[in-house]
Amino acid sequence: MLTPSIHWVTKPDELGEFFMFTNKMICQIDEYMLYCQSKQLSEKTMESYEQTLHLFERWCGEEMLIENVTEVTEGFIRRYINDLQTRGKYMVCCNDGTKKMNCPERRRDFRQPVSVTTIKDYDKVENITWYKPQAYPYYANSRSYVLPYIGVDSYGNAWLRLVFHYTGDSWIFFKKITVSVDGQNYVKDFDYFEVSRDNGSGDVWEYVDISPSGTDINMLRAIAASKEMIVRFQGDDYHYDLTVKSSDKSAIISVLDAYSLL
Repeated sequence: MLTPSIHWVTKPDELGEFFMFTNKMICQIDEYMLYCQSKQLSEKTMESYEQTLHLFERWCGEEMLIENVTEVTEGFIRRYINDLQTRGKYMVCCNDGTKKMNCPERRRDFRQPVSVTTIKDYDKVENITWYKPQAYPYYANSRSYVLPYIGVDSYGNAWLRLVFHYTGDSWIFFKKITVSVDGQNYVKDFDYFEVSRDNGSGDVWEYVDISPSGTDINMLRAIAASKEMIVRFQGDDYHYDLTVKSSDKSAIISVLDAYSLL
């Protein structure tokens, strides 16, 4: 989280002069991108973060007449998301000059509704609303997938969950999941009782529902940006290889971007 304090940094120019970053949103965005760079996030991930933040910063200035990050409230963020969904795809851009180059009006989905997530379930006992992407299967035995989703409690606290789900006609009893993304492997091990299992209508399914780490979130972004990738559900004797669908890749980015705004 960005703090509302004042920071002194070295200006990266020939004089090495010092200048002051205040609470102006555009300055905080620049500082956050420097932080992301120090964490060695991928170029594609940083581009996504920066574009998302600058779109929000522009909307705050034009629609709400605010430029100070301390003035941003939860209500503003929810109104912004609603505004994006109302306007439709590609109706908002960071830089008007890019419209001439990208010609968004030529896209087939121009002005189509923006569907980031759908309210999937509300837990009245725990008072938690669960937000899942529209790509999230309704039935457990529909298909195999890797997808994140979001929980929000009555106090506005939000957290991320991640599901690795296998569905097939025979048990794997997986203990390990290996995600191979463009030559890089991410490995997660589980004991027998960490994996939930069930069956019905001739199908079986096995899954884990976990709180993702920072590495897991980086892995999800790598999956979404991947050219070649395999998710292997590995048991002692059998395994299943999953290739993540393009629609699920889009859903992963949508959920992560939505979570970053909460």
